[in-house]
Amino acid sequence: MKSLNISVISREVRGRHAVNRLRAQGIIPAVIYGKSGTRLLGVRSKDFCTLLKAKGTGAAIVEVEDEKRKKMLATIAQIQKDVISDEWMHIDFKEVAEDEASVFAIPVVMKGEAVGVKTENATLEILRHEIFIRCLLRDIVDFIEIDISHLHAGERIHVKDLPVLPGISYLGDPEVVVVSCSKPVEEEAKASEADKTATESEG
Repeated sequence: MKSLNISVISREVRGRHAVNRLRAQGIIPAVIYGKSGTRLLGVRSKDFCTLLKAKGTGAAIVEVEDEKRKKMLATIAQIQKDVISDEWMHIDFKEVAEDEASVFAIPVVMKGEAVGVKTENATLEILRHEIFIRCLLRDIVDFIEIDISHLHAGERIHVKDLPVLPGISYLGDPEVVVVSCSKPVEEEAKASEADKTATESEG
């Protein structure tokens, strides 16, 4: 797990006009929330850009430090971006503690090539790009690696099938499909037609 840091500015102002003035100065309105309460912050756009480049696609813990050198550990819970201007509108940081289990959204990474794709004309569908886990900071991982090389056409990997990792609990419905090796459309159509014919014959 990457450990990064960013400097922030404490702010008291609220409302549309106030945050618009911040954005005009190159500062992104932000908030950090957790067991210590909720604080309004501002993050310089150039600093946040640097942070995101260092973070990459993996999960990361961010040390948030204000102008009084007060530090808090956090994850980036949400980033709001304007779809037209591509401008960052707001950042949510979620405070985490080293001695308490927290919930993290961890990206999934596929390992290998499914045999169904290689030899059975199947299509691989990734239905969950992130998995929610609960763990202590010392047990957190950059990503969840899923070996898909054994997947045949028509087979799936569910949350319950994910690798067992020390100190990590997977959250949510264990039956949720993470990745699917879908049968070719032609085969599915033939199977559906065969089922229909069999049903009509029985009737």
